[in-house]
Amino acid sequence: MIQKSMFLAASAFLLAGASVTMAQSPTKLLRNPSVSAQHVAFMYGGDIWIANRDGSAPKRLTVNPAFEQEPFISPDGKWVAFTGNYDGNNDVYIVPVEGGEPRRITWHPSSEVVRGWVDNEHILFASGLESPTSRTMRLYSAPLKGGLQQPHQRIPEATQGAVSPDGKFTAYIKNPDPTEGGSVYRPFKRYRGGYAPKIWIFNHANNQIEEIPGENANNIRPQWIGKSVYFLSDRNHTMNVFRYDTDSKQLTQVTQYKSDDVKSLTGDGKTLAFEQAGTLHLLDPGTGKVTDLSVTIRTDIPSKRARYEKLSSFENVFLSPTGARLLVQGRGEILSVPKEKGDVRNISNSPGSHERLPGWSPDGKYISYVSDKDGNYKLILRDQKAMDTPIEIELGKTVYYFGLAWSPDSKRSYTATRTSTCSFWI
Repeated sequence: MIQKSMFLAASAFLLAGASVTMAQSPTKLLRNPSVSAQHVAFMYGGDIWIANRDGSAPKRLTVNPAFEQEPFISPDGKWVAFTGNYDGNNDVYIVPVEGGEPRRITWHPSSEVVRGWVDNEHILFASGLESPTSRTMRLYSAPLKGGLQQPHQRIPEATQGAVSPDGKFTAYIKNPDPTEGGSVYRPFKRYRGGYAPKIWIFNHANNQIEEIPGENANNIRPQWIGKSVYFLSDRNHTMNVFRYDTDSKQLTQVTQYKSDDVKSLTGDGKTLAFEQAGTLHLLDPGTGKVTDLSVTIRTDIPSKRARYEKLSSFENVFLSPTGARLLVQGRGEILSVPKEKGDVRNISNSPGSHERLPGWSPDGKYISYVSDKDGNYKLILRDQKAMDTPIEIELGKTVYYFGLAWSPDSKRSYTATRTSTCSFWI
């Protein structure tokens, strides 16, 4: 009977999407910005976009249903190199800044991730194409006009890197960074163990390496401006932009964000571009001034349209006290599914937020779950038909809760954080 109930739930559809409003505010969740003298390229909704340097007139460069990311504008401002998954594999592509058909540059079955440009004729990317396992990557360069890729210098292992303006040095990290997938060994936010990424500067002339002081923190995304290496570090708990002067060996914190991390960092030799709090920013290294870009995207994006989605997998499944219904969690919604006859009920019915940890009170009076619809998790209690107004119980400011359970008499509910257990009278 459980299998039958699961089949019923799998055949249920959820309506996803947001209501349409006439006025449109600046678009958020813009990622991976890259800057040139005239343009800013970025990733939004899995596609590559380009806008004027002030954020105006955004235009979509790719429309493939697959995922495109990591755009880098060429030094001469004519091309955008990016990582695209057009044919079931991550490869290097280029597209003119004016738009056009993307052209594939790499063809190896290993995954290739664009990291920048060596010069106007060569694209820098990371790949494990020569690795016997998927755990190590190396920097390569590929000619813009086509041809075989070549290892970039004698750097044996690297996942990110940038070449100095004079072409004599490469700043790079060896380990995968915490903002990207691709390795089960990547460190997490505020990781302080021995696998924390360090930034090294490789001398092309003598193969010597200089290490930028890492402070036992995550240090990622190196970029050159003159003789200085700019990078991201969470040594003060929030990921910010730092500067390392290769002449004086002095290290300076450039941005002072206290809440949301800086997520990415690129540069064109004169200006730095980064993503923070879902918004694009430009940084003038000379003055330290940060300019926030307001980008408003007005276009038909199928993934944002209200639509029905078919449930095919479930994160949690619970049997009701009477055994007549199942409570399931899927796609951030809580559903009540009949054992035999009856309708599938969407208990949470909130596609814009994440609901989790469903459970029945032992007396069957309440269905409980937690919801982040107001920013912080709340404990939600609903009748099993979801007809009455939900009861909302504040859980506090702790970020994460787990292990929701009921007392046998149905009078108290328990949930835990990473450091304590909370209980509530119902």
